[in-house]
Amino acid sequence: MKHRAYLIGNRDDKVCFFIHPDDLTLFDFEMQKHGPKDLLTIEVKKWKARRTLSQNNFFHLLCDYLSHPSRMDMDAGLIKDGIKDRYGFKIKAFGKLIPKPSHLCNKLEEMSALIEGCFREAGNQQIDVRDFIIHWEEIKRRKQDEHRNCKD
Repeated sequence: MKHRAYLIGNRDDKVCFFIHPDDLTLFDFEMQKHGPKDLLTIEVKKWKARRTLSQNNFFHLLCDYLSHPSRMDMDAGLIKDGIKDRYGFKIKAFGKLIPKPSHLCNKLEEMSALIEGCFREAGNQQIDVRDFIIHWEEIKRRKQDEHRNCKD
């Protein structure tokens, strides 16, 4: 169901919209009052759990960690491709199924599957990832501190 909407106010960092169905009389009246420059297109979709940037960063940093010469001694890109191929979701392209690129993994479970795959591969290679987890927690703590300092 499509509706037309336009901005009628902004209070306390909240944007307020006047939204109405195809009631052209009301729309024409409001258009005369506000003008076409205030028209917006708004699309309302059902909320879905999405991957977070933290998940994305975690996956890529974990692959980089595994690629180190003292661990798997492989290119991080090859590790990522292998994880996506073995544990990731597939999409159809050019008539065949291919691993879904991580930048298209928008669902929480898609990134979770890739991260889980990293941990499984680390276990298969008998790589201890506890140091990585400690490093990751330190990165998160530093970012939180930086964020707090910016607010002050």
